[in-house]
Amino acid sequence: MTNTDAIEQTDDDIGRDDVDITNPFSTKDIKITNATILLPSLIKRLEHDEIDLCPDFQRHANLWDINKMSKLIESVLLKLPLPIFYFDVSNPDKWLVVDGLQRLSTIKRFFVKKDIKLKNLEFLTHLNGKNIQT
Repeated sequence: MTNTDAIEQTDDDIGRDDVDITNPFSTKDIKITNATILLPSLIKRLEHDEIDLCPDFQRHANLWDINKMSKLIESVLLKLPLPIFYFDVSNPDKWLVVDGLQRLSTIKRFFVKKDIKLKNLEFLTHLNGKNIQT
């Protein structure tokens, strides 16, 4: 077996069931567009369930522990850039998350559901034990 024949398992593969592709697609049908989405717009879409966090091809949401979620929220609060999100926006009213599920589900839990209390923050230590409401 050569390196090109092997596929390395990543953290993203853990917890995902193998899915058989019944309708292959052509890469010519994929259109990639770069767009900047501000956090308030993203939160609004999450509030109104305009982002599908459970597409068939995705693993489960909310797999991160509280420490990892807290680190992401700390990065958001520090206004650090986040890694790119990938969406299927073929339906403009209901985006499908292709990449970024754990980050999006964390953002939804903190800013929309308000059920995360921050823990073990490195820079904003005064926010440990707090959520968006406190």
